[in-house]
Amino acid sequence: MQLDTEPLWACTKRQEAMRHKALALPKRLARPTLRVKLQRNIGLQSYALLFCTTHRLDMLRINKEIQLNIIALTELTHLFLAPMLAKNAGVILNVASMTAFQPAPFMSVYGATKAYVLSFTEALAAEYNETKVQIITLCPGGTQSAFYQRSGADHLKGKLMEPIDVVHHAFKAIEEKRHFKVVGFSNALAAKLVPILPRNLVLNTVKRIMRPTK
Repeated sequence: MQLDTEPLWACTKRQEAMRHKALALPKRLARPTLRVKLQRNIGLQSYALLFCTTHRLDMLRINKEIQLNIIALTELTHLFLAPMLAKNAGVILNVASMTAFQPAPFMSVYGATKAYVLSFTEALAAEYNETKVQIITLCPGGTQSAFYQRSGADHLKGKLMEPIDVVHHAFKAIEEKRHFKVVGFSNALAAKLVPILPRNLVLNTVKRIMRPTK
């Protein structure tokens, strides 16, 4: 897997510029006829041991992953939630992952960021469940994209969902006024089983599935 070598200061400078652009977005929400939805489905995934002589992740890559999957998601949610509450209307849909339900060996940082997305978004949904702002956590499994290849985990593709199917489930969750949805029957079953199975069994099973092929 080829890791980025861009200087940290350059990455941070560009992120700050993008952040300032995002700050202006909520002003559009003041339009009385605008129907508002915020769907946050951009992610960065790394696939390697955190510390290893052959598959080590550098801190720049880890920083980017946390910045995008946690910081950016939190800031965007914060930016859009206030005007939505003022209008008492709107939808925020944050995309977590099946890795949110248990630690993910060889994707430790990515799994941890998705656990944050799940916990953060569900908590907000509970806090504002007496308003008409709908806050949803969507948890899909593996989905067809270049995501796996870019992360170095393309051998995990297996049987992946089509992106259009995930989008269908997202709109269905909105229509059904859901605050939480796991995509796919087998994924929903797995999410229910994880909390009741022995912890070591879950971790060892995930480790076996996720182990790099070389």
